[in-house]
Amino acid sequence: MWQLPSGRSLDHNVRVGPRWLAWEPLVETLVERVRALLANAFEGCDVSGVADHHGRVLGCVVWDGFGRLDHEARQELITDRVRRALGGYGVYVGILIGLTPEETHADAA
Repeated sequence: MWQLPSGRSLDHNVRVGPRWLAWEPLVETLVERVRALLANAFEGCDVSGVADHHGRVLGCVVWDGFGRLDHEARQELITDRVRRALGGYGVYVGILIGLTPEETHADAA
């Protein structure tokens, strides 16, 4: 299970969000960890759209392999991989949308 980096504590730089406490150093590190998990689980994916949004990790994961899956299956696959690896810290991960490169280009047109 993922752990805080050494020298970091949960009470460091605490700020209150609308419904939860968000720890800025934790979220920063958590974004990096989620990006690494996704890059490892979905080889060759683009995770540049994954970022911190008010104390939650949200964004888009672009990968060729999603083309053979419907959106619901993509969501289940991403959620399963990330939440299983993060354990309790998974509550800080919101929606991670799985898209194919073609779908991202279609949205831009």
